[in-house]
This record gives sequence, structure tokens and C-alpha cells, in this order.
Amino acid sequence: MAKRIVPEVMREFDVKAGGTNPSPITFDELIENFEKKFVDPEYKGRAISELDSLRQRDNRGNYVRVRDIADKIEDLCESTNEQSEWQMKRYFIDAVDYKIAAAINRVMTWERDSVLLDHLVTVAAREEQSLLAERGAREAFQQGKKFSNYTALIAKPAKYTASNEQPNRKYQQQWRSQSKGEHAPREGQKQGQSTEQSPRDANGQPTGNARNGTRDMSKVTCHNCKKTGHYARNCRSRVESKMMAMEDSNTEIKVLASSTAMNDDDAQPANEAPIAPFTKYVSVPIKLEDQPGFNATIDTGASHTFIHPSLPKRLGVKMVRYPMPRNLKLGTKGSRSKIIGFCYLNWTIADLMTRQRFEIANIDDDVLGGREFLRKHDTVVELNPDRIIIRNTTGRSLRHNKAEAAKFDPKYVPTQAEIDSFQTYLFAEYSDVFVDDKAPLNLPPLRDVQHTIPFINAERADKKQRISYRFPDECMPAFDRCYKKHVEAGIWVPCAAERADPMIPNLKKDGEFRPLVDLRKRNLNTVQQDMPMQDADRMINEVANAEFASTFDLKGAFQQIRIDPDDEDKTPFMTPYGACYTRVAQQGDRNSTVSLARLIEHVFRDQLGRTMYAYADDTKIVSPSWGQHIRDTIEIAETARKHDLRFSREKSLIAPEARDTLGRKIRKGVISIESDKRNAILALPVPTNKKELQSFLGMVEYNARFIPMLMDDTAPLATLTGNVPWRWGGACSAAFEAIKQKLAQEVELATINAQNLAPYSSSPVHLTQPPHQNDVPSNAVKGQYLFLQTDASVEGVGSALLVGENWWNAKPVGFHSRKFSPAEFNYSTPDQELQAFYEASTPS
Repeated sequence: MAKRIVPEVMREFDVKAGGTNPSPITFDELIENFEKKFVDPEYKGRAISELDSLRQRDNRGNYVRVRDIADKIEDLCESTNEQSEWQMKRYFIDAVDYKIAAAINRVMTWERDSVLLDHLVTVAAREEQSLLAERGAREAFQQGKKFSNYTALIAKPAKYTASNEQPNRKYQQQWRSQSKGEHAPREGQKQGQSTEQSPRDANGQPTGNARNGTRDMSKVTCHNCKKTGHYARNCRSRVESKMMAMEDSNTEIKVLASSTAMNDDDAQPANEAPIAPFTKYVSVPIKLEDQPGFNATIDTGASHTFIHPSLPKRLGVKMVRYPMPRNLKLGTKGSRSKIIGFCYLNWTIADLMTRQRFEIANIDDDVLGGREFLRKHDTVVELNPDRIIIRNTTGRSLRHNKAEAAKFDPKYVPTQAEIDSFQTYLFAEYSDVFVDDKAPLNLPPLRDVQHTIPFINAERADKKQRISYRFPDECMPAFDRCYKKHVEAGIWVPCAAERADPMIPNLKKDGEFRPLVDLRKRNLNTVQQDMPMQDADRMINEVANAEFASTFDLKGAFQQIRIDPDDEDKTPFMTPYGACYTRVAQQGDRNSTVSLARLIEHVFRDQLGRTMYAYADDTKIVSPSWGQHIRDTIEIAETARKHDLRFSREKSLIAPEARDTLGRKIRKGVISIESDKRNAILALPVPTNKKELQSFLGMVEYNARFIPMLMDDTAPLATLTGNVPWRWGGACSAAFEAIKQKLAQEVELATINAQNLAPYSSSPVHLTQPPHQNDVPSNAVKGQYLFLQTDASVEGVGSALLVGENWWNAKPVGFHSRKFSPAEFNYSTPDQELQAFYEASTPS
């Protein structure tokens, strides 16, 4: 490297014998120029990706020592020109085991410039030695090996104090003395004077008689277990009790994450009494800077009033950071957090409007009201029912301003102006995540999940590709723009290939070129990979039930997945400008959808199934309240930024009224078929052959839950799909039109919300027929119930699941129908009705 840089410097500054000319550029500019010339961007991206994914346990589960991690970080940072001490310390903290990282944070504030990486490595190595010693001692004990007090002592990690940052040497000194076979001199004996050792047997027990200083072990009684043959200090039961005490101590024992002896801290001991139920906290709705939708938890044990770190920036207020984060002492021993700064906000709680100072800390709630606010405003907290009473700041007895306790306000809906304001803020703050569709392309980094192309046969049989597509003249300007963008971004690389798949000329609605490659022959030689499990129905129901749901759409989803560098040579395709190979996944590849699903699961593993649902490139963020939704969307954006994923700004919407996905028209609590999908089915002509009929029935069956007793109409049509001659008659035409009429009704299905259901032990009012409009009875317990309706016809059985307060006003959740088998067709009418009930109530 130096041999390449020195000539460049000499040419740049005209270095002469006896001195140098003044530098025409700054040192930073010099470094930047050197980086552009001598640092490979692709290698730098790989190194940064490796730094982000570096962990103490590699992909194979092997344990990596902390000093090896530090050496690896220094090598990677040097190769990427990222030699900032703070940056290397951050990579080191992220890479080591969380137990070791916690010990480092307890000992010192590693963010300080005076704390070097070498010092962190020294502390981490000391903590690592304690953890490994403890694990070895515990495994030895589990295997039935002798576990003496000596082994127990070396298993105890050194204690640290925040004042001097020095370990307690008590156990280490004892370990050194015992490991070297040295003993403290007896009273009256000089240092270094030898002492005669008592003879011992094969088990390490003293032998001999009392005359020569030893005793017969058969006459020795243990004071601990009352058995003979050993001393109390060597009693095995004493060692077991010591181990139990060590396992219960969170301050002196640190269990390595990979240890086989690690216990589940959340498990409840079998012999202990049940844990008392957790009392609900007192939470009230508030306004911050005149914006509703937030909640404050009242905590009489908190000394100050705190706010979530994401809210000050969201609300556009100035945040003052402390030079050094301040410690936040919590009520539980060993739990620590930091206060990073403070801000002033105008907030409204009950009928009180005031300006309050908020300490910024990583709390779970929007706001945490502490004793400072409660005392200042003469606030009284009452329980059962939960409420707070706020008096005037002067302390005079005024009218009480009451606020009922609530977890979230599910009925609150922000104004469209508030939603638009937050969307504008989100897109501006994360402009590198939400990009315009016409933004320049970029080559995604190499991540842990990459697209692979596993061939069935190493050599493809179709080396001589005969298929080609002619590009019309009107496509060439759009293709030229597309070709330049992909080549400049490094996504397409021109090459000379023996075989290349043909590109298909295709234009989008806006006139731009859509890059499509005919990969049918390559797919025939590609192993089909397993698709990760995805529950489309659950995603639809969760999106419909959520109080707030937003849509984030990945921009060019397949182009954000890197191909394994070893498989890039399998991707050549032919363009009007010659052959190229691609470094990202292609649309039409047999396993591109599988790789996309795996990438989404890897990146958003902490949010999927909780606050986020995804199917292919369509992602939905769901939340129970507006304040929670703000935090959830920001968390998704932060995660996408960390992994360099991009969403389409045009297709991403915050809390829209329409939540359509997977061919379903979704509004809050209501699901129906999308109009485009319904109109496409209604526009189909009468089938003229078996293939067209199968296509029609396939589209109808996908929407079967929206069509009651569908089986009655599909029975005559399904017969023609078998191995029978094609005979389209009047019964088939009538069934075909009946299906279209049911689809045209636009049936809307309700969703089941567990929070709205009545208690399991309650039951609704039972009537044999719907009541009169002026005489509608009410249930004893408020809430919705589930009702099951079944029926049997000549052709088969049908059922419907409904939800509502009573059966006469319940709304359908879904329909089911099935054709009778030949044996079931011969059942009696009561048996067929019973079969309908059995099938509807039995899980499929």
C-alpha cells in the first residue's frame, strides 16, 4: 500500500531533496483522494457488512475470544479507512457477548475519548476468563467430577467498583496461591519454611494414624452430612449447596449464554407459591404540543418526569443533551439506564395546560409523570377506580380536574392534517429510506441473506439459446436510459458469455422500460427452494382489526437482494447492447420470491408478527394507538436504514383509510373482494374448453369465503374438469351465471376482535325468531358472540361463521361449502344436516 501511495504523494506535492512545497490541499482531502484511488468500494462494503455482523459466536456456533474479535475489528477498520477509535469501540461492544458488554458498561463510560479500545479489550478479557472458568466448573460438577472449594472460588468472577474500576483481588490471589501449590505460613513459621505434607490416599483423603499427625478416616465424622470417611470441608453436599447459592446470586455469578447449565430466569420454581398478579398501571391520555394521541403513566416512585427519546424530535422541539449521560437509578437491584438529555414541552393532562421539563430516557411509555410534577401541582392519585386529581400550582383548593385511567384510546382518530404532518416528517427524516421511484439506483450490500441459484446439473443443456425477442424502435430510448442506470450503479456488468437468456421488451405505464428476462429454461435446471411459512389470512385479519395500519412498499424489491458472488456467473442475459450479468435477484427467477421472504424475515425478525406483517414486498405496520403507531413506524424505518433497505415514497402511506392487500379490499373491521379482481372475474366469457373452466374455478375458489353455498353452483361445473367429454349444457350455463350474480353482490365480511368478545362464561339472549324492532332484548353482559349457521342441500353442506351481539343482527365472518361424496349423498336428511354441523365445528 505504501509503495503505491508514496509515488502519488511525490507527484502531487513535487517533493524535492532538502524540503517540500506547501500542501495545496488539506489533510482530509488527501485522505479522501487516497480512499477513492486505493480502496475498492465493493471490498469496503463487504468489510462494513462483516463488521456489522461480527459476533462472539460465528454462524457455526464457534466461540471467538475477545482479543481475536478486537484484532479482526482493527484489520477490517484499517482496510475500510474507518480507523476512528470511537467507531472501533462501538463495533467491539456490539460484537462481544451481552454479559461481557454489560460488565464493560458497569465499569466505565466507554464513550469517553480517553478510554481506548485496548482498555476495553483488557476488561472484556478479564470478564471472559471469569465466565469461562465458571462454565467449566459447572460442567465438571454436572459430570460428577470432584468439585472442591478451590474450584468454586475460581468460578466466582471478580467484583468491580465504579469508583476505582479495579477488580477485587481476593479470589484471584487465593487462586494463584492454590494453583502454585503455595500455602500461607503457619503461626510461628517463617515465610519459605517447608511444612511436611500428610500422606493421602487415591481419593485425596488423609491416611495414617494420630501418632504421626494423621488420622484413620473411617473414624472421621462429617459435621455437615453426619457420615464417616471425610471431613466437612470436603463434603459433597456442601459443594452442592454452594453451587445452588451461586446459581441464585445475580451479583456474583455470570452464566455464559452458551452454557448448557443455563436456567430460564422466567421459570417459576415448582415448590414456591404462585406469583401475585401484576397490578395495572395508572395511564391517562395527554396532549403534547397540542397534539393528542399520547399517554402518560403516573409513577409516584419516579423522581422526575420522563419522555420517550423519539418524541422530542418528532414534535420538533429543541433537545439539550448532557455532556455525559447521567445514571438513572431504578428500584430493582442491578438495573441501570441512562438519561441522555432534557427538553421543554407544552403538555395538557386532564384540564391542566402547562410547560414542563422532561428528562429523556429509554422508557416504555410516551411520558412518565413523576413526583416532581405531582408535588408541583398538588396532584392526588386515587385507585379503584383509577384517576388523578390535579389542583392549582399555588396549592389552593380549586375544582378537581379528573382524568380516568386508560391504557390506550381505541376510539381516537387523528385528523388528516396530523397524519400528513407525520408522514412529511417521516419521509424527510428518513429520506435515505423512503426514496422516489426515479431516484438513482444503488447496488445493495452483501447481507447475511443472499440469493442463490442452485443448479440441478452443473452444466446447462441449453447452451445454444435460440429464443430471441426483437426490440421495437419505440422501446430503444427507454431501454437506453434503463441500461445506463443499471450499469452505472454496478447492478449490470457487461460480459462475454457463451450462453445468455433473452431479455423481453416491455414498457411500464409511464413509458419507462421494465427489465424482464425470459428465465424459463434456467428455471428448469434450478432447484426449487422451500418458501418460509406465511399466513395470508392472519395478515389480512390483523390489518383489518388494527386501529392504525400503514403501508410500506419495497422499491424494486428483487433489486435489493444481492446474488451470492459465486452464482453471479449463472445470470448472463442478452440485451441489444450485448450480454450482461446481474448482481441482484431477477424478476422471474424461480427462487427470487423465496429469497425476498427470507430477507424480510431476517431484517425485521423483531417486528414480524407483532407490529409488522409482510407478504412478498407488501408490508403493513399495525398499532393499537396513534402514539404507538408513531413509534412503530419510526422503528421500522430505523431497522431499514440499518440494513440499507429502501421503500417507495410514492407507494408508502401512513394510516390510510384503504388497507388493501393480497387481492382484498380492507377497511377498518371490514374485508371484501377488490373491485378490480371482482370485475375481472365478471368479465370472463363462457368457457369453451377444460383449461378455461379450470382457470375460472380457480379464481372463484380463492374467493370462496365471500360466496355462500358456492358448492351448489360449482357442482355441475366441477364435473367437466374430470376425465369426461366436454359437454356444456343449460345446467352449466345457469351455474356459471349464478356464480357471477353472487360475486356481484359485493359481500362484506366482519373480523373477530378478541377484545370485543363477551366473557366465555356468558351467553346471549336466545330467541327462536328475530324480535320486533320495538322489542329488542338486551344481553346480560355486553360484548359480541360467535354464531355458527349450518345447512345441507341436495348437492352438499354449507356453513357460515357470524359475529355480533345476537344471531339475528350478527355479521358474517366467512362462508364454507363442500360437495357430498358418493356415500354422503345417500345419507338421510337428518344425517346430512348432522354432517353439516360436524364439518363446520371440526377444525380442518
